[in-house]
Amino acid sequence: MKQYPRIAELKSVTKLPLKKRFTSNFELLEQNRVLLVDAGIEHFKPGTRLEGIIRRLDFEGKDGLIIYGTAYRPLFREPLATVSGEKAVALAEAQYA
Repeated sequence: MKQYPRIAELKSVTKLPLKKRFTSNFELLEQNRVLLVDAGIEHFKPGTRLEGIIRRLDFEGKDGLIIYGTAYRPLFREPLATVSGEKAVALAEAQYA
């Protein structure tokens, strides 16, 4: 089982030739490549930060199994804050109406 990071940085991008676009998405993943989604090719440049999301990768026939997996898109929002260490949190007493 492969594990993919939630946040990644793009090293290189290649648009597949028309013949290879109809290969299985799993063949690409086996070659240590990832699927890029939700943006045009002009948004993918080396160094672009990417976020992993869950997408439908394949399905088997009309009534078959639907297979989901990780695809990547440009990171649209940077994390707002990172939490380090523990801080005390004040809790209010429960109030009932």
